[in-house]
Amino acid sequence: MSADPQRQGRERVILIGTDPENPRGGIGVAISGFRTALESLGLFYTLIPSYNPNVRGRWFWPALKAAPKMLRAISTLKRSGLDPVVYSHAGAWPSLVREMFLLWLAHLAGARTMLHLKSPMVDEYLDHRLGRPLLDIGLGSVDLICVLTPWWKERLSSAGVAKPVVIVPNSIPAELEVVARGPVGGGSSSHRASGELRILSMARLVRGKGVDVVIEALVDLPNSYHCTIAGDGPERRRLELLASSLGVMARVTFAGWVSGEAKYHLLESADIFCLPSTRDSFGIVYIEAMAYGLPIVAVRSRGIPDVVLDGRTGYLVDAPEPLQVVEAVQKLADPKTREQMGSAGKLRVMEEFSSGILAGILRRVIDGLN
Repeated sequence: MSADPQRQGRERVILIGTDPENPRGGIGVAISGFRTALESLGLFYTLIPSYNPNVRGRWFWPALKAAPKMLRAISTLKRSGLDPVVYSHAGAWPSLVREMFLLWLAHLAGARTMLHLKSPMVDEYLDHRLGRPLLDIGLGSVDLICVLTPWWKERLSSAGVAKPVVIVPNSIPAELEVVARGPVGGGSSSHRASGELRILSMARLVRGKGVDVVIEALVDLPNSYHCTIAGDGPERRRLELLASSLGVMARVTFAGWVSGEAKYHLLESADIFCLPSTRDSFGIVYIEAMAYGLPIVAVRSRGIPDVVLDGRTGYLVDAPEPLQVVEAVQKLADPKTREQMGSAGKLRVMEEFSSGILAGILRRVIDGLN
């Protein structure tokens, strides 16, 4: 990409993606950080939700409503002598189809377009005999592809994707930056005096997230280890039955879907964050946990090692297997180790995933749009 001096300063960004007021998953959480970063640069124009998990027809109805709003915003900016940039954040199918459709419309309307790929399923689409051609067609109207970590940039390059690709990580919301600047262990800790250790797993309860592995790991962990599972989804009933059949139900709390203060309270009162997921491309929940000073146990999968630094901000296991998770969790039994890794995690969040860092990256990316 090469910057055009005649266009710099005229760009205004129309952000589209999951409604941040109704987040279910990483995109809904992350998009608030992108808005904050763009606002700090004076580049933000409007946010138009294209997905709301709480409405009927959520997969496409919000996008159909978003389309005319987006086109009006593009027209308004162009009439004002400004350059519209439509920046979409997409998950897996059907999210990807939805967002590429909106970017196609934006391209036809004369806007420049950016697509942020955020689903681990993209890894599979690149090799799929039907998924790859569809992906290539959808990318035809995209000026710039954004990915979350260096691993993803290399993956697209090795797959022969010809579009320009830049690394733009997720960032945490502004309120979590305040937490990240604070000391480790600043929250609720009354349970620690009794020797109890609290493991937190937080995710949508679907296959591949590794929550079942955490439950199985409890069998080989001391009785002083308790696990809270925050999230909901089609796997919840199976996970409850698994915990019961393994005899660890008394040490597992199913908190359901949490957000806002309830979510932050769980992060504040935990000792270890454990999510051995193979279904994440980045895992914004890992940086949320690091902001609270929690050491992480995760899997060495796709871009996760770019986020969680093995031996520094947590431990990475080679596969989502209970005994590997047990070994990693037991390494964190030492309070000093947890404190050191928690401090390193907080520092990493501020150095790599704060809104200020994201703003600098977005400034360079948008200045370089052709």
